[in-house]
Parts: sequence; C-alpha cells; structure tokens
Amino acid sequence: MLAKHEKKSIAGIILFKYKTRVSAEFAVSNEDYRNISPNHFLFWHAISLAYKEGFSIFDFGRTSINNQSLLDFKTHWGTSSFDLTNFIYSNNDLKSPDDKLSYKITKNISKFIPLYTYQIFGNFCYRHLG
Repeated sequence: MLAKHEKKSIAGIILFKYKTRVSAEFAVSNEDYRNISPNHFLFWHAISLAYKEGFSIFDFGRTSINNQSLLDFKTHWGTSSFDLTNFIYSNNDLKSPDDKLSYKITKNISKFIPLYTYQIFGNFCYRHLG
C-alpha cells in the first residue's frame, strides 16, 4: 500500500497475507511528511482492509526490545505483545544484530548521509558488515 499526498508517494507498507493473518512486514515514510502521520494513515487502512477481507489477525511484526519508539507506536494501536524466542546454532558471535557496534555506527551514520548515497552505503554495508 502507498500513501500519497499531492500526487507524491510519501509512505508505504508491505503486507503479507496468509490464512487468517495479515502481517505488516515493512513500512517506510518520508520524514518531510511526518507531521501528517502517513504511517498511521496506512496502518488504519491496512487494518480496515484486513477486517473487510475476513482476516482475524493483524500482525504488526517483530520489534527489537531496544526500539522503544516503535514499541510505543504499536502499543498505541491496542496491540498485544509477547516474547518470541530465537534458537540459534552457530559457532559465530551470538550477539543480537542491534547490540553490535557495527550496527549502531551504521544506524547513526545513515541518519546524516545524503539520500543519493544510500545505495552506495547500503552496498558497502552488505558487502563488509554482513
């Protein structure tokens, strides 16, 4: 789904539908339009559409316990949350990705780089940071 304002796409959400569940897996919005809450608009329409189509579960997706602002956003919709356990068998570092220094540095750098460099920056990160 896309939210448009004055014929310009300002936010988007990707939904997966399976059996009785609709899952919101990815959402993005243009920061310049934050004041008109395009994500709220999209989620409201996604939930309404899921209900009209007969789905019984709307899943807001997983959220890191370290992402308090996203947890707050989801809680304001009257959601229920529960812990999901990950079982990992690996000889590699078992830290959560958002606990790693490289993740924290990358996340902070991405706030300040120009939009046109995102693809180059992303390719570098995937190639060197995994």
